[in-house]
Amino acid sequence: MDWSKLFNKLTEFTQDPSGASSQQDREIDDLRCRAEQGDAESQRQLGNKYFNGQGVEQNFAEAVRLYRLAAAQGDGKAQGNLGLCYHNGYGVEKNYAEAVRWYRLAVDQGNDSAQFNLGLCYKNGWGVAQDYAEAIRLFRLSAEQGNSLAQYNLGSCYQYGNGVAQDFIEAVRWYRMSAELGNTDAQSSLGWCYSTGTGVALDNAMAVQWWRLSAEQGNAVAQHNMGWCYEYGNGVEQNFDKAARWYKLAADQDYANAQVALGRLFLNGWDDDKLWDEDESDEDESWDEDESYEDVSEQSIELELKKLRLLESRALNLFLHAAILGDANGAYEAANLYEHYDDHKDEEMAARYYQKAAEQGHALAQYFLGYKYQEGRGVPQDYSEATYWYRKSAKQGVATAQNNLGWCYENGCGVDQDYAEAARLYRMAAEQNVWRSYFHLGVLYENGWGVTKDMAEAERCYRIAADNGDDESRRAMHRIRPDL
Repeated sequence: MDWSKLFNKLTEFTQDPSGASSQQDREIDDLRCRAEQGDAESQRQLGNKYFNGQGVEQNFAEAVRLYRLAAAQGDGKAQGNLGLCYHNGYGVEKNYAEAVRWYRLAVDQGNDSAQFNLGLCYKNGWGVAQDYAEAIRLFRLSAEQGNSLAQYNLGSCYQYGNGVAQDFIEAVRWYRMSAELGNTDAQSSLGWCYSTGTGVALDNAMAVQWWRLSAEQGNAVAQHNMGWCYEYGNGVEQNFDKAARWYKLAADQDYANAQVALGRLFLNGWDDDKLWDEDESDEDESWDEDESYEDVSEQSIELELKKLRLLESRALNLFLHAAILGDANGAYEAANLYEHYDDHKDEEMAARYYQKAAEQGHALAQYFLGYKYQEGRGVPQDYSEATYWYRKSAKQGVATAQNNLGWCYENGCGVDQDYAEAARLYRMAAEQNVWRSYFHLGVLYENGWGVTKDMAEAERCYRIAADNGDDESRRAMHRIRPDL
């Protein structure tokens, strides 16, 4: 979660008056007069006006000056606001230690927003030594006063076991309290709890209810989750049009998961030009009634190909955008598109984006990057680099990576030849139904390489691979059993 977003709200937010500008001017003049006379509340309220640009030109430095005057008189809300300014660098140089000092003064007066903000400092080690227990204590103080942000964060701590024993039921309790006060992150998290049966009975309809409430208020995570519900028919009737519209709302907020999901919809053939600018949509095409069936068919095929190319381009743009945001799945999907789609085929670009995803721990990207190094496709051939990436992928359970790493050990490519290690890796892959691994195991058993020579076991392995379409295994069976 981006905690910095939580600091963009002052502890006291004064709404813009609904009256005419002259009334607003009179209010500002009245506040200014009382502030100059030393009234702490007026100083704080006028500071809020300058901070938010309400009735005056926004001026953080002036807001800080006024907050400081009020804070010096012991105004707890002004002290909390001044802490926020130091925390974010509004009107002053950012200084976590100074932010903590002002938060403490406000906390001593029971200010719930300062309690929450100081809790965040302890949780993240901002200006203080990281201390989850102290963060929890402060969150609880604030939450018990009805602070929805504190309630949400307390729920998150219980969900993930940060500073407290993990307790999903308690997490749901705090999420619900925050959600009912309108916190969209809590609403989204509560929806997730219902969708997974975490701390509550699994209930897809309730998940949709909370996600929709959050999504309609602009929460990108909830918008993505609504898209997922419509794409797969969880809690709602399956509807790809609605899925795409929710995904796009989240994608437009730079939520990478939604960009990837929408891109995948396009690659699967979904299209609705109303989602996009008119100048990007296909030109209107029609056929004369006198045209032959063959001409119409050729034009129809060309139109379909044109649409497919357009959808692929839209998908690629979304994947690339997600990759720029640092999303491993976005980078992986972009690499796959460069690797497999003829109109965008580019081996070097595929390797580049596999690398981006692989470096973030994406297991399949690690496998494909290893394969590209093994074959020298889009990168110089380098068996050492291939085994490096195969090993990372294999450790995450990718069976094809286990098989290929086994081949490297069998043949001494990029590593010292080690038949026993090859056999171990082939077995791991074979247990996940990589049929080619059975062929390799057959070779090892037939020759006694890294294993005890066993022609019956060799035949069994060859047979399994052959029965699943491996022609080389079929030939090997006939070689060792000409009678078959």
